[in-house]
Amino acid sequence: MKEEGTKSKVLFLVTAVCMVLRGAVNVAVAICMMNTVDAALTLDMGTFVRALAFMLGVAILEFAVGMFSRFMLQSYCKCNLVRVKENYYRKLLCDGKQEEMDISAFSTDIDLLYGNRYFNRCMLVFYSAQLIFSVISIIVLSWKVSIVVLVMTFLPLLVPALLQKGLRKTTDKYAEGMNAYLGFIQDTLQGLHEIRTYAASAFFTGIHDKRNKEAEALRLKNKMMTYFNSSLSDFVGSLSFMAAIAACGFLTVKGEITMGTLIAVIQLLNSVVSPIGSISSAAGEISATGKLAEKYKAAPEEKAAADNGPLARIEVAGLGYSYDGQTPVFSGVNLCFERGRRYAVLGKSGVGKSTLAKVLSGALGGYDGEIVLTDLEGGRREISQAEGLIQYVAQEPYLFKLSAEDNVYFGKPEGAEEMHSRIGKLGIEELFLEPETVLANRDRISGGQKQRLVLARALSHKPDVLILDEPTANLDEATAERVMDYIMEADCGILIVITHNADEKFLSRFDEVIRLEG
Repeated sequence: MKEEGTKSKVLFLVTAVCMVLRGAVNVAVAICMMNTVDAALTLDMGTFVRALAFMLGVAILEFAVGMFSRFMLQSYCKCNLVRVKENYYRKLLCDGKQEEMDISAFSTDIDLLYGNRYFNRCMLVFYSAQLIFSVISIIVLSWKVSIVVLVMTFLPLLVPALLQKGLRKTTDKYAEGMNAYLGFIQDTLQGLHEIRTYAASAFFTGIHDKRNKEAEALRLKNKMMTYFNSSLSDFVGSLSFMAAIAACGFLTVKGEITMGTLIAVIQLLNSVVSPIGSISSAAGEISATGKLAEKYKAAPEEKAAADNGPLARIEVAGLGYSYDGQTPVFSGVNLCFERGRRYAVLGKSGVGKSTLAKVLSGALGGYDGEIVLTDLEGGRREISQAEGLIQYVAQEPYLFKLSAEDNVYFGKPEGAEEMHSRIGKLGIEELFLEPETVLANRDRISGGQKQRLVLARALSHKPDVLILDEPTANLDEATAERVMDYIMEADCGILIVITHNADEKFLSRFDEVIRLEG
């Protein structure tokens, strides 16, 4: 339980106390049954009614304790599931690689942790308490019967040790298989446009059907392994139950125990045999999820914004990049970007303008050559140390399913006057008219509106270096002119605009034009 927080530990302790109390009350019901039967055999109505009333009161207490303990159990599970999902989400945002992210972890894995780990952890306390109280009660009622019960009790406890490794293996494979299957679903749905464009539905349906069958085969194997573990524990427990009943019957025939004791012992045996099987099964399932729980340990602290001073220049020496490690997109690039200047990177499609922009922004690693940043005091740092200083606005901007304001400011709004001025100059006022409107249906927003929203996002966060990839590609001439006027007035140290627009009037806005050629 090292991965649990303070609140989780407190909830577990309270739940454990409730489970112990519930186990004690379960045993008390059996004792009440014994007293009621023995009272009935005395033929004394008053004694019988009192025993019956007491048994009814204990039954009501059992119901109340059972409901409260279950509420505490679910609260403990909820606390842990909230925590592990928060941890994993933060871990993905801070350190996760986009190509490795899989939303299935928030469903399949969580279901396994809920049922096989956190729920079983609490129930293990209940089963253990029920077993201990029952065995003690049987010893008090008949030490001879207890000897048989104690001997047979140890047999089902061997089952987890025998099946633990196999159960863990099938559980891990099931989780991995379902994660891969859901990842495939997510991937194909995101590429739905391409699938329909190229009429490739039959191809992807074939892959889906194969992976679907493989995933369900893993589910079947996992469920059958779990069932076999539980069934074998129950079977061995049943043998213990039969042996104990035989001993009770023998002692009753000999007159050594009463009929009420016989009934109480049989009732208590249910609280011995059943918990033994449940303990075996729960222990195996908890152990099988150990590796999975490691995945959701405490998330790294969210990185604070780097306290970096403004840059004086960015120097590029011998820069090269290749996506496949063989064919270079560009190579041997030498550049210098100075503070206070505006640069246009000009070139035809395919010459590597966007790739260069991503490398300069730190969005792409694994490049050849050197990129050195120099601050105003002459200090030098790597591109990886410039987080928060450089903003890159891609040609295909991404909008979240949030309001326009949240898409731009991410919870850190500007003053009202500055905000209205910005959205007015960019001509996107209509997107802010209804603050609660969610930009979920992106087809209803033009490409130009998307670009201007994301441009507003970049400018509102006041970057020291702003890199814009074709910022006017989807705009009409008049709007493009207005947006470029606003961009050139941007409050940033270095402005780099990627463009294919070779118009001399457009290029005259910049201090320097860098031409990339194949």
